[in-house]
Amino acid sequence: LTPRAMAALGPSVVTGCWVAGGIWMLTVLDRYPMPHLGAAGLPDVKFYTPTHAALCVMMMTVPTLPGLSRLAAGLGTSAAAAILVAEAGAAAGVEDEVFLRCAAVGCATLAMKLLGVLQPPGGSFAALFFDNAALRKAVGWHYCLTPGVTGCVALYLLAALRLQVEGRIQVRGKSWWLKRD
Repeated sequence: LTPRAMAALGPSVVTGCWVAGGIWMLTVLDRYPMPHLGAAGLPDVKFYTPTHAALCVMMMTVPTLPGLSRLAAGLGTSAAAAILVAEAGAAAGVEDEVFLRCAAVGCATLAMKLLGVLQPPGGSFAALFFDNAALRKAVGWHYCLTPGVTGCVALYLLAALRLQVEGRIQVRGKSWWLKRD
């Protein structure tokens, strides 16, 4: 290994551990029933979909809290808009999945742009959430909240904790993880 690769080894292992921890956390949260919203028609609160694996990798590599907040807002908006379009289309009797997928991604992009949180992965995030038809149909319109928003919020909190922990790690007065000026 080159000296440059050796220098990147430690931070790479740490990032991999944070990502694995994020997926573990969502899986544990998803495993145990949380029927607190039964009155609202939601039998359980969910946190994990495979889409959250991509979100976890993105969140655990953002170097600043403002960057993390912008990413989370963009992707959360994208997922919520996509599911709302899918449910509105289904309620209106539209059965063309291609049209609904395109509308979901287009509306997600519009929502992110209008809110000033446009993220390039947001379009694929919207499509991935839309394409999880089994869970979307089982949960209904609540799918934009759970696991979409609940998983994003849980990962955001973990990523914010990561930034706090890594900002405090000092070796001989210098930040070991994030380069600070």
